[in-house]
Amino acid sequence: LVVGSDFVTSSTVNILGQSITTPIVLSILLLSILFIYLHQVFSFVLIASGKQNILLVPVILYAIFNVSLNLIFVSRYSYFASSVITLINEAIVLLVVYKLSNQLLGHRVNFNIIKTGILSLIPPMGFIIIINHLSFDSIYTVIWQLLGAMLLYVLMLINFKVFNLEDIKKLI
Repeated sequence: LVVGSDFVTSSTVNILGQSITTPIVLSILLLSILFIYLHQVFSFVLIASGKQNILLVPVILYAIFNVSLNLIFVSRYSYFASSVITLINEAIVLLVVYKLSNQLLGHRVNFNIIKTGILSLIPPMGFIIIINHLSFDSIYTVIWQLLGAMLLYVLMLINFKVFNLEDIKKLI
């Protein structure tokens, strides 16, 4: 939105004959944000239950792991390596913190909720992909994408009975 279409090709890295552009790296980092959000939930559960001391050693190990891999791979594979290392690191953090939370407090994830969330995201993502394919290079396209995707997401949540129309009326 800010820098325009030149952003896509502003910095391309060739890795094993493949061109890696900035949007690909940003997509990897967006996935990392999902892992960060989820591991923060379990970290805060441990902190709220007074078990924060157990997080000290893993946090130090994550930092050493992340910095070491960045020192090894960034000089050769540039910012693409850094984004992949961040993704891997955050996935490991999530697994470790979830396991600690599960062992110490008995918390478990309800995977039916995750399945419903993922299935609810498929139509909005398809809508965004279709609109992007028919792109008009306009700020209005982004606004229509967001509004359309939000509407489809709410409709999918209603379809899966996450909430009903009366819940929406109470919110309004």
